[in-house]
Amino acid sequence: GLEIVAGDLEFLVAVKRGARSLKVMVADLDDREALLIRLGEGSRRGELNPLEEAEIIRTLNQEYGMTQQEIAMRCGKVQSTIANKMRLLKLPAEVLTALRSGEIGERHARALLKVQDPLKQVEIFRRGQRTRASAQDMESMCSLASGPAKGGRGRRRAGRGVVKDIRIYQNGLRSVVREMQKAGLSVAYEEENVENGWEFRVLVKPEGESGF
Repeated sequence: GLEIVAGDLEFLVAVKRGARSLKVMVADLDDREALLIRLGEGSRRGELNPLEEAEIIRTLNQEYGMTQQEIAMRCGKVQSTIANKMRLLKLPAEVLTALRSGEIGERHARALLKVQDPLKQVEIFRRGQRTRASAQDMESMCSLASGPAKGGRGRRRAGRGVVKDIRIYQNGLRSVVREMQKAGLSVAYEEENVENGWEFRVLVKPEGESGF
């Protein structure tokens, strides 16, 4: 029989609208190729939630021996995106359930990865649910929970007058972008927590263009 690999949401919408025929592309695929197309096309069409993407990547990695770089190249993504999706699977089951259902977004989930203790992750997650925390709120809570390293080295450095709270610099960068936009520049930016820190990407484009 036939199996829908990508475009299932479009198919369901068409069926509900009473469509009697649909134009489709039929291909003879093995399981690995089907997963790769599902990951690439499903992500592009918005048919997969972040956890489903992560599970497909894990299957391609563990069952088919594909590296993160190979998966990224086949799906039109960058390796860091694939790595960040995989890291989501380290979160506690309660958080993953919320991510699968859409109760929280990927940015909420990635923020929790900054906290090492799974019990603390669940505690912050539940607090965020109670207060309906935004992704930015969740990032702030996780930054406070992870905190600076304790010990003698930290105390010796305290007298140097260096601000260590990254949120101050994050807000500063956002303010710079807003000022550039107010000045009439076409500015797009993206930010995300990555495995080794925090990325803030800014793109100033020619007039009339927008986005990355």
